[in-house]
Amino acid sequence: MGWEKEAWFRQARRPRRKIGNRIEGVERNKHGKIIRACGINGCTFKAAYTTQMRNHRASKHNIDVRWFRCQEAGCDYKAKYAGHVKRHKQSAHNIDVVWHHCKEDNCAYKAKDAGNLKKHKQLAHDINVRWYSCGEPGTKKGTICDFKSKQAGHIKRHKQCIHDIDVQWHYCLVDGCEYKHTYKPNLKRRKQDRHNIDVKWRFCDVKGCEYKAKQPGNLKQHRQRIHNITTPSKPAAALKSEGGNEGSEDSDDDDEVQLSSMNIYLNQFLK
Repeated sequence: MGWEKEAWFRQARRPRRKIGNRIEGVERNKHGKIIRACGINGCTFKAAYTTQMRNHRASKHNIDVRWFRCQEAGCDYKAKYAGHVKRHKQSAHNIDVVWHHCKEDNCAYKAKDAGNLKKHKQLAHDINVRWYSCGEPGTKKGTICDFKSKQAGHIKRHKQCIHDIDVQWHYCLVDGCEYKHTYKPNLKRRKQDRHNIDVKWRFCDVKGCEYKAKQPGNLKQHRQRIHNITTPSKPAAALKSEGGNEGSEDSDDDDEVQLSSMNIYLNQFLK
């Protein structure tokens, strides 16, 4: 048993003074299960169940990782969760696709993932919206920052950009490149655009058009300017990878949506 696993069980072996049917100094959840901390490199994650801790350590610390791989011919996609591979097959290979349609009036939006449809309804139709507020001190003394967003990730990004809170730099590791950014999707786009790393080509689906783009936004812009098409394209059905890598929880198209909507929110705030 490695030291990482030993640390997990060390608390259980340590003698504790009992108080009634409880043990002194032991944190429990609402079901009475003992909660233990991860503790790897100062990690504060806590869990009451071994499965939760195992998944956390595999995901965040790459300990005892079990890889799930796409079995389609020529595809070397892999992920730490079986659900990610299933979603990848739906998105990239159109396998077992179940379309989720927006039922709002005059809306033709559809998504392969129920979570994306839910996000669309929140952003486009204000349905089941949960607002997240900044709450940090404002620029004027005695005031509170009134920035709010429909997505928690926007608040985190806002605090990094505006209030310098929890800023984490992401560096390009390509030889000779000194680029860095606080927003990881921007670094990912940089690698695709400048260094041709993990590129996924988006192809125009208009008959006879050979245009392709590395970013969904560029393809959308092309369709609007050249073909006068304003309806959403179908990037997932036209993806081709160059050098597949391990899967991430969010797709590139989701990153594009997150990035563009985040920029809109920040621009409105900074006006």
